[in-house]
Amino acid sequence: MNNNELLSNLAALCVLVITLVVNVCIQIRTGVLEIISAILAIMYVICLLELLLLHLCSSLAILKSKQIIESKYQKCHDTASEDIQPSSGNLLAVEKLEKHVHNHWIMAASGSPQFITACSPVASASEVICALITGLHALTMLVGIIGMQEKDYKSVYKWSMMVILIVQSVGVVIGSIAPLSRCFATLSFKVSSKIISNHFRVFKVESYWTWKLYDWKHGSVHEFRSRNVEVVVEALKKFILSFCIKLQKGVVVICKITALAPFLFMICVLYCFRFTRWLLKAVFCSLGKKSENERNKDLRPYILQLEDDIELAERTLEGLSKSVNQFIQKGAKSPPNNLMKLLKKSTRDFQGAQKFDDIDHDIQSKVEYQDCWRSPMVTLTTIVSSLPLIEKEEVDSFLESVREGMVYVTIVEKGLNATDNHVGVQKAAEILW
Repeated sequence: MNNNELLSNLAALCVLVITLVVNVCIQIRTGVLEIISAILAIMYVICLLELLLLHLCSSLAILKSKQIIESKYQKCHDTASEDIQPSSGNLLAVEKLEKHVHNHWIMAASGSPQFITACSPVASASEVICALITGLHALTMLVGIIGMQEKDYKSVYKWSMMVILIVQSVGVVIGSIAPLSRCFATLSFKVSSKIISNHFRVFKVESYWTWKLYDWKHGSVHEFRSRNVEVVVEALKKFILSFCIKLQKGVVVICKITALAPFLFMICVLYCFRFTRWLLKAVFCSLGKKSENERNKDLRPYILQLEDDIELAERTLEGLSKSVNQFIQKGAKSPPNNLMKLLKKSTRDFQGAQKFDDIDHDIQSKVEYQDCWRSPMVTLTTIVSSLPLIEKEEVDSFLESVREGMVYVTIVEKGLNATDNHVGVQKAAEILW
């Protein structure tokens, strides 16, 4: 998401949560809820507001985090691209290309927003809150079942109250699976004394948490006609943002303190697992494992993380490497045969396509419009398929070849031309195809 999309989603989330909170407050105020239900409802509201505050604080860190990850990605991308050079031997070219794919796969997986968010202290704090909500709802469920057994149906929904309670419980359980599963994100990193000490330095707040607030604080305000009004607005802005900065730091510190609970729990689970594995004398140091670890060492420079002193665990890196191997093997088992046959038939190095591209550029210089790679492909395919005296089987085979090639063209095009202007032309070309 860009900044505008992030802002609109946060605004929608705030509207949803505030609506729920106001609704519950009205029910408590009017006496619709009983005393026990009102207490549980207040606790639910507190948890909702805490989660909303965590999302707002983490959204401020996202803006700077994206810049840090993109900067590191650009450096790793330049390093990885230096090794890719045209080679006379096909085998060597394939090996280089496979290594190139591995490097970029590691960059994409380690630098993905989902992975970085799951490893943040805000995510760990939300896990604890979700665990409390699940326990709280279990208590509510128990009280509700007791009330149902006494046949005390005070609601107009009568017997359907039990069905509503069960459906809500299923929603709570399903909604808690994803946050609670993020506890395992702690095991994705190497467990060492340095990592443990970093987790216990809870009062250290990284700069990317407050960078955006400082940027707003030191930024210039809109010029007013009255100098006095401008001074007052500037002072008010700095006062409010100074309070927000302190609040942001306080929330981060509280999240780090809260995150210690799942972190220590998962560390205990990890060491118990290692002790059990040692007792069973499981052998994991085979020759293939060593060769795999040697190759994983070459992938470590391409791991993207916000903090440089954190390293991925060997099993995590090996899992990422195996996942890309599976995709490579899958691609080897189902190659684009029709496209390869079409490429083998070409004996003129695509001179016709080159001439068409030159004409297309001449048109663009006279008429301003955005072009995309799929547009000339669709145009040329339309011309070829409409030529007379061509067997239907050959036309169908040609269309199938273009269809297989269109998949790769689409992937490259979306990666290179991702602006709003290009997206409109790409959609038009897709509809035309």
